[in-house]
Amino acid sequence: MQKDRANSRLEANISSVFKEIDHSGDGCLGPLEFQQIISDRRMRTYLAALELETQHCEGLFEQLDTNGDGSITLNEFMGGVCRLKGAAKSADLVAVAFQQNLMSKTIQRIADIVELKLADATTDAIKSCC
Repeated sequence: MQKDRANSRLEANISSVFKEIDHSGDGCLGPLEFQQIISDRRMRTYLAALELETQHCEGLFEQLDTNGDGSITLNEFMGGVCRLKGAAKSADLVAVAFQQNLMSKTIQRIADIVELKLADATTDAIKSCC
């Protein structure tokens, strides 16, 4: 019960700083606003309470931007923070999952291109044959 209350306060504090840093008021943080929130002393304290160190934030924006639209909503931020909190191995797993997702998208693009080229080659072969 006490832990739930502490978590609720922590979430409220993180939400408050998020909204304060969101200068545009659109509910999303772009890369520059994200750097501000990670640099904010209060946010560093809140994240440290979740055992999430912000010194090694390289790639963190991309990891939190789960839909890849170039901005982070409060829900993406909170969800990502919850996934990353705790031991370093959690952050490592999230980084690996992120990289795997990028590779999967790249492989799919390559497969699409190969399929188009194969279809073109098949069409050309049929035309030259008949």
